[in-house]
Order: sequence, then C-alpha cells, then structure tokens
Amino acid sequence: MDPYGLPVEEPDFSRGEALGEGGRKYRKFRVLDADWRLPPGSPNPSGEGEGKGDGDAKAPEGAPLDFNRYAAVGAALGGPVAFAPAAMLRAGQGPGAPPPGGDAGDDIILIMNCAGALHGTIKWGDKPPLLSMGWSRSESLVCACADGSIFSFTLRGQPLSSTSLFEGAGAGGGNRLADAVVWEGGVVGLSFDESVLWVVEQPDLLANPDPSVAALSRSYHFPTGLAHTSVSGVIRQVTCMAVMQPVQSEVRVVRVVLATRAQGVVVRSKAGFLDQSTQEMNPARITRMAVAPNHRFIACYREDGWLTVLGENFEGPVLDTDINPPHPPLDMVWCGEDSFVMHFRDFLRMFGPSGQSLKYPYRTPLKLVGEIDCLRILTPRGTEILQRVPADVETVRRIGSTASAAMLYDAMERFEAGDPGADESIRGLEDDAELCKAVRCCIDAALGEFKPANQKSLLKAAAYGKNFCASFDPDDLVLATRRLRVLNQVRRRCVGLPLTHEQLARGNDQLTYGDPNPSAWLARRLAARGLHAVALEACDLLELPDAKSEVLLHWACEKVRARSSANMQDEELAELIARRLGIHKVLKPKNNGIAQLGYKTPPAALKLRPSISQVAQSAAAAGRRSLAVKLLEREPLANERVPLLLNLEEYEQAVASAERSWDPDLMLYCLLLAERRMAGAGGSANADGGADGGSGGGANGGANDERRRFHELVLRLPEAGRMLKAVYRQRMDAGVSTRAQDQHALISLCRHEGGAAAEAEAAETLVKEAFAANRVEVKVVKLRAAQRLYDKSRENSFMARTVEESMELLGVQEELERRTGREGGFVNLSVTETIHNLISLAAMAPAAAESKSRSRSGEDSVTHEWCHTEAAAIARKFNVSEKRLWRIRIRAMGASGQWQQLKRLASARYKPPVGYAPFAKAALEGKRPADEVFFYIDKVPDLEQRFELYAAAGAAAVAKAWFRAYEVASSLRDEEERTRRLHAVRTSCGDAGLIAHIDERLAQM
Repeated sequence: MDPYGLPVEEPDFSRGEALGEGGRKYRKFRVLDADWRLPPGSPNPSGEGEGKGDGDAKAPEGAPLDFNRYAAVGAALGGPVAFAPAAMLRAGQGPGAPPPGGDAGDDIILIMNCAGALHGTIKWGDKPPLLSMGWSRSESLVCACADGSIFSFTLRGQPLSSTSLFEGAGAGGGNRLADAVVWEGGVVGLSFDESVLWVVEQPDLLANPDPSVAALSRSYHFPTGLAHTSVSGVIRQVTCMAVMQPVQSEVRVVRVVLATRAQGVVVRSKAGFLDQSTQEMNPARITRMAVAPNHRFIACYREDGWLTVLGENFEGPVLDTDINPPHPPLDMVWCGEDSFVMHFRDFLRMFGPSGQSLKYPYRTPLKLVGEIDCLRILTPRGTEILQRVPADVETVRRIGSTASAAMLYDAMERFEAGDPGADESIRGLEDDAELCKAVRCCIDAALGEFKPANQKSLLKAAAYGKNFCASFDPDDLVLATRRLRVLNQVRRRCVGLPLTHEQLARGNDQLTYGDPNPSAWLARRLAARGLHAVALEACDLLELPDAKSEVLLHWACEKVRARSSANMQDEELAELIARRLGIHKVLKPKNNGIAQLGYKTPPAALKLRPSISQVAQSAAAAGRRSLAVKLLEREPLANERVPLLLNLEEYEQAVASAERSWDPDLMLYCLLLAERRMAGAGGSANADGGADGGSGGGANGGANDERRRFHELVLRLPEAGRMLKAVYRQRMDAGVSTRAQDQHALISLCRHEGGAAAEAEAAETLVKEAFAANRVEVKVVKLRAAQRLYDKSRENSFMARTVEESMELLGVQEELERRTGREGGFVNLSVTETIHNLISLAAMAPAAAESKSRSRSGEDSVTHEWCHTEAAAIARKFNVSEKRLWRIRIRAMGASGQWQQLKRLASARYKPPVGYAPFAKAALEGKRPADEVFFYIDKVPDLEQRFELYAAAGAAAVAKAWFRAYEVASSLRDEEERTRRLHAVRTSCGDAGLIAHIDERLAQM
C-alpha cells in the first residue's frame, strides 16, 4: 500500500469487499494518476515563494494544488472538475459569513480534468460574491452569485452567457439570495427572506445561436410558503435544500426539497406545494441532503448523528440508523443508485440499502464526485473509482464459481495453456442457449473491467465460446471490442476521462434534454478538449457519422481561429479544410469569366458533410475575411454559400453563385439584398435626372455610383439581369410605395445594358411614367427623355416620332383646356378622344353671331364654329383620315345631341365618305323618332345592310321598322337569303298581321 492507502498494483477485482454478509462486493482502485498543480505564474495561496507577503507570493512552476483551500465541483460522466478557493464561496454566504481571505489567488477558478491537466481558468475579479457553482449537461460551468446573477463559462473558462434570477420579475423576496443549488438542469435560488424560490433552467443555452435551442432556457419563481424571515437577525428556517431534476423525475418538473428548522421537509414546485410533515421521522434538524441519481431516494444527515434515507414520496424512512460520527460529515455523495458515501475528516464511510457500511481510511484531503454507477474520489495523487463490482465480473472471477461463464473462462485458459482438458470443459456446456448466455456474460464482464489484460482474457473466452455457439451473433463481440477500444482511449492520462461502460451506454439518457444529437455527446466532449483525433477515432469505432461531422466542423472552426494557422496562406488553409471535410475540387465550365473551378461532395455523403459555411463564418468572426471567402468558394450548397457572401459584401460572387444555382428564390433574395446594400439611398434619386444621364451631386452622386456598380455587376449575368427587370416591372405594375425608385432603377439598368432593345425598354418605362404623372410639365420632361433614348437607334425611329407627336398633342390639349376652361377634359386623351370631346363641346357653345362677349381670361370665347374648326385642324395636324374624322364627328354629334348639325352633315355631300349607316346607328342610339331614323336608313344602298338596320330599329321598338324590314327582305334576289330574312322577321316582329302576311308570302314561294 502506498502512503495514501491505495494499492500499488492493479487489484484483484474478484476479491472486493462485501457490503454486509452476503452483500454485493465493492471495489476501489486508482484509475488515473494525477498531478494537481497551479498554473505557472499564478499567485500561490500557500504563501510559499519569493514574495515578501502572502498576497505577493507567486507559485513556481509545478506548485501543488492545496485541496484544503479549494472547494471542488465535478461534472458527470467523467467530466472536468472546477476548483474554486473556499474563500470565494464563504464570501457569498451572507452578511454573517467570514470575509474573503484577501490573497491574490483567491479569485481564480481552476478547471481541470481528472488527470490534473488544466483546461482553463476564470478570473472572478469584481463579479458579485460567488454562492454556488456546478456543471450543466453541456459541460458548461454555471456559477450562482449572492445578488442573483448567473454566469456560464465554457470548458476553457471563456464567458458563455449571463442572466439574473430576478430579471423581469417582481415577486418580492429582495434582491439577494440566501442559498442556491446548481444542478445539471439549471439553478435554484432561495431569496434572502426565504419567501420565494427562483428557478432558471438551462441558463447556458441562452448563448446558443439557434433560437429554438435558446428558448429551452426558461425562468420562473414560486413561493416557499414559509414565513418571511427578517434580514436583520431572525434565525433562518431553511437548513439545507436539494433539487429533483426534471429529466429523470417522474413528475417532470423541478421539485425543490427544503429541510426546515422545525424538523420538517417541504417540497415546492411550480405545479404546487407539498408539506411532508416529517417531524416524527426526524427528531432533529436535517443539515445535509443528497439526491440519488435515479431521484428515488434522498439521504438526509441530522444534527443528532442519525442518517435517514427517504423515498421519493416522503411517506416513510427507507433507512434510519445511528452512525455515531465523531464530527459532522464534510460531504455526502451517492455512489451509484443504491449506496452513498459520507466523507469525514480521516475516512470515507459507505452505506448500503440495508444500513451496512464499509470504511475506507484516508489521511489526505479529497474531493468526491458522484456518478450514475460509481463514485469518483479525487486525491492529491490521482483519481480513484469506488464502485460495485459488476455482476458479470463477479460471476466469472469469483473463486469457486460454477457458473457457465466461469466454466467457459476456465476452458479458454486451459485451451491457451494447451491442456486437453479444455475440450472436456467446453463440452460441459452442451446447451446452446446456456453457452450463448456464458458468451454474453464474458463480453459484459470485459466491458466492466478497467485493466486491458483482463479485458483481453475475457474477450478471448467469449471468442472461444462463440465458435461452439451457432446462434450467437458475432456482431455483438465486434461491437464490444469497439467500445472497449474507445473506453481505453479516453481513460488514458492524456485524455483524462475515466468513463465506465455503463456511463458510456447511459450517457445518451443523461444528455437528451435540449440536445439535438445525443449520440454525439462523447465525441463533442472530446472535441471541446481539442482531442479531435481521438474523437474521430471514437466516431469511427462507434459508427456515429453525424457525430463525426460535428467533430470535423469543430476542428475546422478551431483551426481557423488557432494562432498556429496565422502563418498559413489562405488558399492553403482553405484547401486543407475542404479536403478534410470531404469536399473535392472539380473543373466546371466557364461562366462569363467569373468562376472556372467548382467543388462538389459525393451525393451519398452530402447529408452527413459538415457545412463549410459555418467554418467560413468562424473565419470571418476571427477577422480572416479573405479566408472566409475562399472557404465559401468551396461550399457546394448555394443556399448556404450565398447569404454569407452577402454578409461579407462579396456581391459579385454572391450574385454569380445564385445564378449558377438555378434557384429563382435564392436569386431573387440575393439580388434584392445586394441592391439594397450596394445602392443604399440611391433608390431615392430623381427618375428624371437618372433618365437624363445626370449623376447628381453630393450623397446622391455617390449613391448613383454604387447603383451603377451594382447594375454593371448584374448585367454581366444574363439571367440575373432579366430577373431584376421582371421584379422592377412587377412592383411598378403593383403600385407599391417604391414605384418611383423601381422606375428609376429599371431605367438605369436598361441604360447601362445598352443596345436598341434595352434603350427601347427604358424609353417605354419613361412613357408609362409620363402618362401616369399628373402635371403636364412632368409628362413632357419624361417624354422628351424617352424620345432621346429612342433617337439613339434607327430601329426605334418610329417610336421616337410617336413620342414627339405625343408631346405635340399634350401641348395642344393643354391649350384646349386653357381656352375652354375644362381642366382634365383633354390632357392624357388620344387624338380621337380629343376631337370627340371638342366636337361634343360644340353642343354647348354658342354660334359665332351670338358670341358678343369675351372670356374672363381675355381670350376669344368658345363658339360652335371654333370647335369644329379646331377639330379639323387637329385632324390635319395629326394625319387623321377623312373617314375617321367623319366617324368621330358622327359619334360626337350623336352623343351630344347635335341632331340638326348631324342632318346637315349627312346632306353636305351627295355621298358621305362613310356612307349613311353610321348616321342611322347614331340616330338609333340617340332614340330619335322613326321618321328621322328611316331618313338615314333609306339612303343606305346595300339591301342586306339596310335590312340589318331596320331589324335593329325593330328591336329598338321603332314603329313600322319590322314592316320595312319585311319589304327589304322581300326584295332580295337570292331566294335562300330572302327566305332566311323573312323567317327572322316572322320570329322577332311580334305582329300577328305581319306574321300572317309573311306566312302567305312564304307559302307562295
């Protein structure tokens, strides 16, 4: 035995100490040698060094860590241990607590693994007094302060998140905590007056960039139901408290167990209140409590020296015994789920379910960390494990065991030694089911061993028995071997994770709360320690492709941030990362000279490939923008590449990538975002100035330059240019608030594109905006700009002349509105409508002989003759044909009721250019008398056309119209046409006499 009471060599686990007569055996052994030392150059709490004062003493290289001066909190599943100076914790325990020691090293928290390797340090500095600390499920160190502040730190000691128990709440209880408990799921704080319990679940998740994960962190409070305690000096009621974790608890909510000075146990939760009234079971006050990992039991130590174990329902004591200790325990931690250990000054004492105990003497200070299947004991010399001997190990290795697994192991040893009796031993296991059970027992026993030699011998026994067992699946043996290789790797001192197989198997269940990929917990923890090679090997052995992707992604992000990578060229580093992430370089066709190289990932591995865009994001955050761009060039997925390129202001590459993706949604998103960021305030530039080609001045000039640069970028990509034009046109047609900006942008884009088609498109946009404007001056300016664009190409000469005539027409219309005083009566109308309105105006205008006064504006008054003269002048000016002018006059006169003028117009010529049918139709539409209607119809020379007009008059209920239609139909020369017309009259006339006459005529035919 060494001076610390530990066996020097590997113990024989089959001869572990039994807990009670016939009880299960327990074993205690060192799993890791450790050298707990302060970091170089840190203040030496022991005061040894070259400094003159204790506070000035510096720890030399390799100064040992004084366990007596530090409080320790360990993470589950072989996780790290945080050492905080005891003075820090005493300082946060209220006004009556002793002040901090004042040493310079009393504000530094050390984070180490189980082998004593330093992961990181936390300089507490001017933070509030520390009240309690613990580890979260994601291996974040959570610290609760006396003022309610909650701080989370990474494994390296870097700040992760901060919040407050009192944030956004007003439930009273003051702004100070009397006590706090940090458990794997969060923090519970007891207000200083003991009236309110404050809970924050998963505070370390607040720093997660994923909102859905960050939302898992929630805070709330509920009353304790206890009488308020004065801060000034009333003795407190709560002596200690514990927390039932929500994940494993049957109630699925946080339950807080309070031990009161009245010898009772009170359970509080958000769901309700339960006073267990255990005064009769607890004759003395409870001063310390510990909750079992399965949350079925709570061990309570009373101040009278008795130990009580209560069930989860608190109905009665499961165990109540007098342990008669020499002094109160320093710590009390569960060892697995059915035994617990109490730490006294010179020894450990373990209690089993029936009250039996084992005593382990220690002459050195130590720290205890509870696990789901064992207990970690941290001593100045190393890390020990106290656990129950696995049942399968005891079955195989027990002296005199006659179990089938022991017989199989004995047969293997004989076979290895060349003893012929091995065949006799293996034949003793003739039953195939019994042999398979023995093989399984040997495999499980190997998984429960820590010594590789013992593992190999047990696996050899399983492999030997497998050859005689036809129904055994050999994959189970392979899987066990893989798991043992992983366990042996992480148990090495350079890794420092003393995991058991049960912890490896049950670790997923412990970390499923808020973890999107629980199977990767071991790989994630190894990667957080910088052990990426070990993590990748574990992923390969355990066949965890998703976890492997996470490890590779973590390695790449750390690689771009590492100081060792600062001297590497960006291209070299990007190629290295892409190759490690499984992205291969390929040749791609040239696309307008923008990109000639591409990168791809095998389709089968695309879903499991880590996203290189996240690595690029880390590179950008580290200030390596050029590296981030080169990494994004190797990202195969455009929907991940384009947004980051936009954030890096690499707009040309972003737009080109979006176009090559053939994803219209992504291209539209990229174009709009790039335009908004590049053009900025350029969208507010005047559309007229942009059309005229002026660059503006000041800020507008700079904005226009940015917009011009954006358009030049887009025009190099045909698909992007077409989509952007379509977006502008769609928004202009929809009439959104940015119509003017879109119009200006579309014109500017077309002007930069050049060519007859683009200039015509820009001019067309100007013409549309001109006719949408309200003021004539604006219309003319826009039309003049459109004309200049049309004039640049011979192909658009016709449109240029059309726009010029439109401007002339606007001038004429503006003058007509001024002369007639009819605002809005002519502007924006066509030539035909202008003439029509002018002739219609003649119906209200006096004749020239009757006009004797002037208008108020001083101009000549509008007369009947003047309207017709102006109409004729406009027709000549804009090349309106004679027939078209006559038709306009006829419609206008009919619509305005100028029937006498219409009749004079019909008689003005022997044969009007349009014939008499338009006159007849105008009379019919105006519901004129039958004689007037018949006057025009009778002059129509074509009989069929005359019949149609009489039929229309008959349908309009004009008297004798159907009779005249009958006469015209009877005079038709074509017999078939004549018969059809007579039948049409007979069907529609409704006159019995005429019907009879038609029937007689038809009979004659």
